[in-house]
Amino acid sequence: MKHIYILAMALSLSLFSNAQTVIVQWTFPSGTSADSIAGVGIAANSAQVLKAIGTSAIDFSKNGFTTKAAQATGWDNGSGSKYWQVSFSTKGFTGLILSSRQQTGGNNPGPRDFIIQYRLGNSGTWNEIPDGTIVTANDWTTAYVNNLSLPAECDEQDLVFVRWLMNSNISTSVTGDLVTATGISKIDEILITADINTAIEGPNPNSGISLFPNPVNNNMLTIQSDQQYLVVTVFDLQGKIVKTITANNGQVQIETSLLHKGMYIAHILTTSGTVQKKFIIE
Repeated sequence: MKHIYILAMALSLSLFSNAQTVIVQWTFPSGTSADSIAGVGIAANSAQVLKAIGTSAIDFSKNGFTTKAAQATGWDNGSGSKYWQVSFSTKGFTGLILSSRQQTGGNNPGPRDFIIQYRLGNSGTWNEIPDGTIVTANDWTTAYVNNLSLPAECDEQDLVFVRWLMNSNISTSVTGDLVTATGISKIDEILITADINTAIEGPNPNSGISLFPNPVNNNMLTIQSDQQYLVVTVFDLQGKIVKTITANNGQVQIETSLLHKGMYIAHILTTSGTVQKKFIIE
């Protein structure tokens, strides 16, 4: 029986190592300005905002790929200077993947050409992401960026910027006219994920952090640290975030009664870095 249990756990960890977790996501479900704020992601990215630089104010009330989208005009003469932009933390995560969708207006054709770039921190330099060249159309499939790998430089960073930079003044009209002030650009389904196998390999696995009881058999897991500030993110074996808790007293207690039995990973961020601990709910 013991050998079967060990084999089952090994298979579970193998599946887990291929999973991904959401770092930050924008989907614009409500059609209001509140949609500028990321709706899903780790706690460090809960207040991150989508911006349109050099254009009109963003309109969130227009149709998107599934619900609504972010839309802006005022892209005229914007090549190399006007863009969509997001920022986010990747602290504790590597193997970053970007997905997004763009569309341009049919009767009011917006910019045809974009290029995706990244920057590290507020004072960094913009760099192009390989294979990040985009040609838009009046649909949500032509300019679908599907699982674009971000450079390794973006791993384990306090702040990463990504922008979709207008890369020519040509519109999507069939005659190749220049973009006018009324030309429309939309963006939707912005998603940043990380490989969960890299997120569970912390640099200091024994750095003053303890979990008890482990296995958990009393509906309460306690995490204690010799440092006061803690951000604990709990993942299941499919890479889904099931709990996120922040504390400033060196201790986090996690109610486990609503979680399924099995193994979980606690990703623990402190002022000294990140640590990952496995625990089991019986």
